[in-house]
Amino acid sequence: MPENRYSPPGADLSLTPVPPRAPWPAWRAVLIGLVVDIGGTTVAGLLIGVVWYVVLTRSGVSAEQIHAEMSVTDRWTAFVIVSTLVGAVFSYLGGFVCNRLAQRADLRLGFVLAALSLAIGFWMSSEIVQPAMFAALSLLTAVSALAGARAGRVVPTA
Repeated sequence: MPENRYSPPGADLSLTPVPPRAPWPAWRAVLIGLVVDIGGTTVAGLLIGVVWYVVLTRSGVSAEQIHAEMSVTDRWTAFVIVSTLVGAVFSYLGGFVCNRLAQRADLRLGFVLAALSLAIGFWMSSEIVQPAMFAALSLLTAVSALAGARAGRVVPTA
């Protein structure tokens, strides 16, 4: 009998290792992390503002009161707290994406991303936010970006 016709066909099933993906250039990883941080914070802030406006309008609050609450930047209103926490999440994601794309084990790019985020934040809001509140927001941004970079670091295996 020549061959068992019910046996599976022979094939080379050995797994060939997939070469690791080359890391992205540092400047590109920082730029993409910055887009995630600033862009995500901006888009989420707009969405939070719209939802906040609709909720307050539905609950019978006048347009003047809504404008007064949403334009206050010198104290911690519920709107400011929610926006701050969402901004911190996007700073964390930006740091994570930055270090993961660059495949770095150190936090240097996280520091660069945090510095750029702080510079852009200062440029966008230095005139409308009180100095003490701006210092607290800056600290939260820097810590979030560095925590994300630490979570996204790629540690070489031995």
